[in-house]
Amino acid sequence: MRLSGIWCAFMVLIVIALIVQFETVEGRRKSGKKKKDKAGVCKYRKSGESACDTTSNTKTIELSLKKGDTATCPATKTVSKPCGHTDDDSPTKKKIKGCKYEKKNAQWGDCDSSQMKSKVMKLKEGSKPECPPTNIRKKSCKEKKGNRRAKLGPP
Repeated sequence: MRLSGIWCAFMVLIVIALIVQFETVEGRRKSGKKKKDKAGVCKYRKSGESACDTTSNTKTIELSLKKGDTATCPATKTVSKPCGHTDDDSPTKKKIKGCKYEKKNAQWGDCDSSQMKSKVMKLKEGSKPECPPTNIRKKSCKEKKGNRRAKLGPP
């Protein structure tokens, strides 16, 4: 008999939890609140694009405000992107196949102010003509935590 009393109390708690859950869902529906508040969202449209700067391998894109509050969103923005990328920068777009670059002769440069170093690789002979003449690789100057090598010898 003691077990059936505990069972009844458990069932009553479950019913109360379901009623509370139902009331909060109904309350949200009646209040008309949306799932996401889009008050601070700024959306832009592309208004202009510069030609590719071959020295830095970047292009500059001008954006103008399409949707959003002018008090919190700038009317225009300028962004820089690497050359050769598509407008939507979707990951489904693939690089040009057949571009081969001289990796052995390219040396990593010194670290810049943003703690990045880069190397410029020149296009190998026999590559496709639509390949960019240089390929710039960048990587962080900071040591990665997982790649620390043990120091051998006396400290």
